[in-house]
Amino acid sequence: MISRWVNEVQVAVSSESPMVQYHALGLLCHIKEADRLATQRIAHKHIKSGLHSPLALCYLIRVVSTLAEESGNW
Repeated sequence: MISRWVNEVQVAVSSESPMVQYHALGLLCHIKEADRLATQRIAHKHIKSGLHSPLALCYLIRVVSTLAEESGNW
């Protein structure tokens, strides 16, 4: 059931609406939080593509900071 939602959430991250983009990114990272590599891929993809929402960008910085801290590269 969750695997069906992931595709819809990934599409919502590309939305033009800043609030939709923020919440979709938060949900996507929460769904994938157990899979560190998937979280890295999400962060890398959205760093390159750019985000329209300042809130989503702040959340992405938080995710990258957490990943760096966990890996010991901080």
